[in-house]
Amino acid sequence: MRTLKLTLLLGLFSGGRALAQNPDWVFYLPTNTGIPGDYVYAAAFAPDGRVWVAAEDPVWDEGGLGVFDGEAWDVINEEDGLPTYYVGDVVIDADGTVWAGTPAGLARRAAGGTTWEVFTPSNSPLPALAVSDVALDGEGGVWVATTSQNINQGGLAHFDGTTWEVYTTLNSGIPGNLISAVAVEPSGAVWAGVKYEGVVRFDGTTWTLHDEMADLDGPPSIVVGDDGRVWVGTNGRGFWIWNGTAWTNYNRNNAGLPTDFFYAIALEPGGGVAWLGTLSNGLARFDGSTFQWHYPPQSHIYTVTYRPDGSVWTGGIGGLTHMTPNGGGGYAMRTYRVHNTGLPERWINAIAAEPAPPGQPGPMWFASGGGGATRFDGRVWRNFNPYNMGFEPWPFPTDAVDDLALDANGHTWIAADGFGVARWDGAAWAETYGAAELGTPWAEQVAVATDGSVWAGLDFGANGGGVARIANGTVTRFTSENSPLPAGDIADVTAAPDGAVWIAAGSGAARYGPDGTWTVYRQADGLPHINTWAVGVGPDGTAWVATGDGVARIEGGAVTAVYRESEGLPADVCQAITFTPDGTAWAGCFDGQNWPYHGGVARFNGTTWTAFTAENSPLPHEQIWSLTSDHAGNLWIGTASEGVAVYRAGGVVTDDETGPLQPASRPLELSSPRPHPAHGLTRLTLTLAEAQAVEVAVFDALGRRVAALHEGPLGAGDHALTVEVAGFPPGLYVVRAAAAGGSSAARRLVVAR
Repeated sequence: MRTLKLTLLLGLFSGGRALAQNPDWVFYLPTNTGIPGDYVYAAAFAPDGRVWVAAEDPVWDEGGLGVFDGEAWDVINEEDGLPTYYVGDVVIDADGTVWAGTPAGLARRAAGGTTWEVFTPSNSPLPALAVSDVALDGEGGVWVATTSQNINQGGLAHFDGTTWEVYTTLNSGIPGNLISAVAVEPSGAVWAGVKYEGVVRFDGTTWTLHDEMADLDGPPSIVVGDDGRVWVGTNGRGFWIWNGTAWTNYNRNNAGLPTDFFYAIALEPGGGVAWLGTLSNGLARFDGSTFQWHYPPQSHIYTVTYRPDGSVWTGGIGGLTHMTPNGGGGYAMRTYRVHNTGLPERWINAIAAEPAPPGQPGPMWFASGGGGATRFDGRVWRNFNPYNMGFEPWPFPTDAVDDLALDANGHTWIAADGFGVARWDGAAWAETYGAAELGTPWAEQVAVATDGSVWAGLDFGANGGGVARIANGTVTRFTSENSPLPAGDIADVTAAPDGAVWIAAGSGAARYGPDGTWTVYRQADGLPHINTWAVGVGPDGTAWVATGDGVARIEGGAVTAVYRESEGLPADVCQAITFTPDGTAWAGCFDGQNWPYHGGVARFNGTTWTAFTAENSPLPHEQIWSLTSDHAGNLWIGTASEGVAVYRAGGVVTDDETGPLQPASRPLELSSPRPHPAHGLTRLTLTLAEAQAVEVAVFDALGRRVAALHEGPLGAGDHALTVEVAGFPPGLYVVRAAAAGGSSAARRLVVAR
């Protein structure tokens, strides 16, 4: 057992603050605001009608179980007690008990419960750690297929909730220990797919091997129909049907099928009609004689579920698709992906708040570089991009939105990179201005002045850049050639309360007044750097300019103050500025020139700056692309690759003030490690709602405990954990904290070379 260095610092934030009902920090990522990932492996329906989806995002090593009630998603992962983010199968009892098969054991959650019980070979008779399939027996028990890299380790297990029965080659007639799939007949007999061997039937006494479909890979799918027939899908040998006497095989050679790879099977009531999911060749409905082919967007289909209402749910690489009969023999399809459920992208270019009563947050809009525009009303996410399968209208072929702004009517203006600007009126995209109107399609910023005019910041490389003013349908373009603009490369456009428009234009900042006059500020006028990146205007009309070397305040036409990193900013280069309704200024700064990179957000109280970084706060990423405040004073922070963070001292305010925008704070919480991946030292924050005994340990990817970090009492509040990972082999680990009262939390820890 290796030893990690663990340092506990009490009260890192606010002197060990007590937890508010609403947390100070709330986080939104694609993987915690919708389906957990675009690789869907299983789907099951609970008695209450909700669908549970096992999915992962292999790019980000994230995933878990997504629970969808028809309107919004809730995601369950390691933080909630699952042993790993990768869930290969999920089934649900008639009473609502959920069973999840994972490479790190079998997890069970009782109906109506919130905690998971995890069964592994170390705490139960489970024959191997990796669970490949789970099937219900109709009497409250489950059959569990297990496998491993070791040909002698694995087997089939039955658990009735109290007693285990395990079948391996050492104690039964099962022909092999590497079990790929399992299904149960109405009679109670069990079918199992066995790697290298084929399928085997166990009637409680006798094991009968059927080796017709024996292959290097065990069958990935076995289903038993109401009529007793058994359907088997294989990895390269078509699909098979057992009628109780003989097998019938359908494949490319004898049935003209487009593929021999069948990974998922679902049967309609009666068992005579099957839905067959293939690898790369769509989904087939087979009535015994005719194949009807459908093509959901999944490239590989891993799961198919047929519902009593005639709809079909299918999942695989490409998300989860709900197919609903359209009355004409076809199916309408709606697909749920990371890119159209919840926040669609981690990289957030801009955030804007819809008009709302004072003190109420109101709906928020997000612009992302790969997910279009998104509206969030506190519960439901609406995404506008090319991937929405027609669910939401979208006028452009691009998914890149650089900026957005709200007008006085609550309409949303977006700047779509390479295609101009457009206005959403709540029902349709009512106005669009492209290359013909703007002189260039490359609009990268957008703002709405108090007089209703719309200002678009244009890319410098497109005919000189500059800004375009849209007023009553008329476009007027200003460049550095025909106006006092200091440069044509526009980094930001901001509307001021007094009717002016401020522009960060490369080598300076410019103000366009309501009377049409220009005022320009350059480094010679007191700006701390030649490069200007953003302009913010406070409620009192004071303008702040974010530059390549700190920020400057412009008041009464004069540059009155300059603030650099030495005065409390987290870095010299500042790229975002905003104000909360009380006039507090916030800046986002980041130094990406020198390793280790550093940055964060900073608050100005009128005298000094206070910085929030990944080192001293839960801020998920230190490169800040956008800042805005809603009408309740919540600060919304758009990051470069970790989604959106929301901050408000004393608790984030929601629209109904009955709860936070995410589930209420748990008795025990563990932050993500930073930096991550870890090379030497990495830091986490352990938060306890009350004093209690806690055990913190590290586990490897196979669930083996490799280091004991802490065991004993800790006080309420935040505890900074410093973890030394030097000497650990590169790979995936899990830091898990468990309290004596039963609550737990876990975070992945990737140790890099």
